[in-house]
Amino acid sequence: MTLPPGLLAESQEVANADDWMWLLRLTVDVTTLATTQVQLCTGRTPVTYNSTQWNPYPFKVGNITLSASNGVPSFDLTVSNAQRSLSALLFQGSGFIGREAALFLTHRAWLATPTEVVPFTATVQGWTADKEALTLRCQPRNPFKRVVPSAIFHLNGCDHVYRDARCRARGTILVCNHNHEDCVTIGNHEVSLGYPRLHPQNFGGFVSAPRQS
Repeated sequence: MTLPPGLLAESQEVANADDWMWLLRLTVDVTTLATTQVQLCTGRTPVTYNSTQWNPYPFKVGNITLSASNGVPSFDLTVSNAQRSLSALLFQGSGFIGREAALFLTHRAWLATPTEVVPFTATVQGWTADKEALTLRCQPRNPFKRVVPSAIFHLNGCDHVYRDARCRARGTILVCNHNHEDCVTIGNHEVSLGYPRLHPQNFGGFVSAPRQS
């Protein structure tokens, strides 16, 4: 499904305010003796989350794209290589290929509440490096997990149970009519409360599907 330009831009929106941050955990070594991990965060100061210190380091999370050959979703994770700190780990971690890259989107005020952090887990599929940056090509876990209605594609209809694990709506809106308009309203409500926007990205239907009787 191709989203309209406005909705596509909204679906890829991530807050850029100073109080919002990404946490990144890269698994370098998975030997039986020890598991070496690197914990990084955007921002300028270290933070503590889940009893672990995350150190500031420049990195950027790219938008999710589909490969031209088989339509598998993936995204680029670009980390600064100016000081060659991470490139040295490429040899220890075999280029990180097949290793986990765990991302967490959070607000500084939520660091003490793990349940309020939005997680993204991916597997590193490839890498490139130069004097400026290390770029990891990452594939989200379970890329073929079905997140659309399993039987009939209803026009502008969502099959998620409101506030369930797939919907993940938060806030004070008590009723959803399971249409795209309500989903957008819930997303605006999330932003007004300081939550990351999860809607209408989590809409469980096809906005442009043909009507079926």
